[in-house]
Amino acid sequence: MHDCYEDCPFYEQLQYAMDTRSSALFTYAISRDDRLARQAILQFYNSFQPKIGLTASRAPCHYLQTISHFSLFWVCMLTDHYEQFGDKEFVSDFLPIVDAILYTFGSRLDEITGLQRISQLAGDWEFVDWSSSYKPFVVPPAAKDTGYLTHTNQLFAYTLQRLSSLELCLGKPSRTDEHKHQAELIVQAVRSHCFDGTCFTNRLTTFANHTHYSEHCQIWAVLCGAVTGKDASDLLNRSLGLQTKVEDERAHKFTQVSIAMAFYSLRALSIVGDRAYEAQFLSFWAPWRKQLGLHLTIWVEDHITQRSDCHAWGSLLLYEYTVEVAGFKLAMINGERVLVFKPRVGLFKAFEARVPVSGTWQQPILARVSWQKDQNNEVVLNLSWENEGREMEEGRKKFWEH
Repeated sequence: MHDCYEDCPFYEQLQYAMDTRSSALFTYAISRDDRLARQAILQFYNSFQPKIGLTASRAPCHYLQTISHFSLFWVCMLTDHYEQFGDKEFVSDFLPIVDAILYTFGSRLDEITGLQRISQLAGDWEFVDWSSSYKPFVVPPAAKDTGYLTHTNQLFAYTLQRLSSLELCLGKPSRTDEHKHQAELIVQAVRSHCFDGTCFTNRLTTFANHTHYSEHCQIWAVLCGAVTGKDASDLLNRSLGLQTKVEDERAHKFTQVSIAMAFYSLRALSIVGDRAYEAQFLSFWAPWRKQLGLHLTIWVEDHITQRSDCHAWGSLLLYEYTVEVAGFKLAMINGERVLVFKPRVGLFKAFEARVPVSGTWQQPILARVSWQKDQNNEVVLNLSWENEGREMEEGRKKFWEH
């Protein structure tokens, strides 16, 4: 086995940036050991190609492959690492390459629409997701038809927002303001040119028909803030088919996300509110239960080819049960790293978890949470902290679940 993340040990045996971002987040959810994540960040940094201003899609690898989107996922990996560990010196070393990547994307900006055009670089794969509608090259047809991808712009805005939060933590307010403003302009352009008044299209709305819609663009509209509040909740209800109505009654045919993007579906549901996330939580795992029914012991890459049944991005349960259900989430808020505790006690009558929230891989500090709900819907929640097995402090809270 190689000493890196892999997509996947039974097939490519390569470390891809989009896959690795998910893998690292899942690692952080169950361990304070960031050594694999550090090597991944460094490997992608070393793969940077000055001629094109992008990192390689996979590293280490003797054969260069370029996927522009994956350079943005690498930038997000930096923000994730700081959010989890607060190592300013480590992440600061990579910022010059981040600037180069942002410059590359900025050079693709269309002055009329304010949107990113697709890459004109030969061999640049505009990979989005392993959705059946995007076969065989898993790229939305809109990329070739119009020269624009809504998803690219949403992902770029999201990355800029993540980066601006990091820069504020690093004491770089001017850079924070610059990238926050840049993200706002892109979000405005997406609203102006890729929103039909009801949903976001894969391309410019001027040229869109009923087949040019995807769950991806609705999910990333929420993630980048192109739609917020009740409008965001209503959008996901319409596009993800969360309302009690059949597929044919939807105004548009939405390309569905595959396992690769399932993690981001849940992030969007989490953003729009507890009810949306919790209403879908138990049924969301049907594809995973199906895999268990097939007697698989490791997760498939996607439901189309099922070619590599050992794929890390299917392990999002590790994240959901620790970060969302147990409720421990590290976040960058107003220039500070904070630990947010918001357990989802409505999902289970009884629950217990131990989650690493601080310390090092040698000496992790664990948060221990448990709750029990009685027949009167009264919940008793216990929270304590452990350091090398020693309980540090304990608290108990009793409340009603409505």
